[in-house]
Amino acid sequence: MKPRSPIKVNLAARAANAEIRRRQTRKRLIEAGLAVLAEKGLTASIEDYAAAAGVSRGTFYNYFPTTGDLLGAIRRMIMRNAGVELAPALEGMADPAMRLATLSFHLIDFARRNPTQGWAGLHLERLQPSRRAGDTDPFDAVLSAGVAQKRFREVDVWAARTLVTGAVRMAIHDALTVDPPPGHAQAIVALILAALGLEPGEAEAVAAEAAARPGG
Repeated sequence: MKPRSPIKVNLAARAANAEIRRRQTRKRLIEAGLAVLAEKGLTASIEDYAAAAGVSRGTFYNYFPTTGDLLGAIRRMIMRNAGVELAPALEGMADPAMRLATLSFHLIDFARRNPTQGWAGLHLERLQPSRRAGDTDPFDAVLSAGVAQKRFREVDVWAARTLVTGAVRMAIHDALTVDPPPGHAQAIVALILAALGLEPGEAEAVAAEAAARPGG
C-alpha cells in the first residue's frame, strides 16, 4: 500500500485568516460599543458591550482589558470619522477666523448628521480629565494663531478655548435634543467670532461662508 503524502498546512494563510477574524471582531466590538455608549452613556457595563457585539465577556477581555480601553477606541474612531469629513472644508485655509468658524460649524453639523457618534462624543467628554498646562485641544492652535496674527483680540487662549468648546458642545446637545431653528449653528459660530473680537457684521459673514463650505 502506497503511503499517504503528509497533509501540508499553510501556516501563513491560517495566521492571516486568524488576524482577519480578529480585526473583524475588534471592529464589531467598537461599532457595537458606539451604539451602546450613545444609548446608555457611561453607565453601560462590559456585559452590555459584549452582548451588543454578540461575544462573551471573556472574548471582550481578549480585546479590551477594561471598558476604558474600549471607550478610548471609540473616541479615536469618532475623531477619525470627523477628521475625514472636516478635511475638505479646511483644505488650504489660512485665515484663523475662517478656520475656527469652519471647524466649529462642521463639528456641530457632523454630530447632527451622525447622532449616534454625536451622543457618544458628548458622553465621552465627561471622561476628560482636568486640563493641565501643556494639554492640547483641536482649537488651541487656531486660537493661538488668531491672537498672534491679531485676527482675534488679545485674549487668554485658555479662556477662549473654554468659551469655544463650551459653545460647540452645547450646540451639539441642542442639535441632538431640541431641533433648533434653521441657522442655529451658524449663529453660534458668529457669536463666538464676535466674542473673540470680530465686528458683528464680519463675524456673521465669516460664519455664513464657513457654513457654506463643502464638508461631510
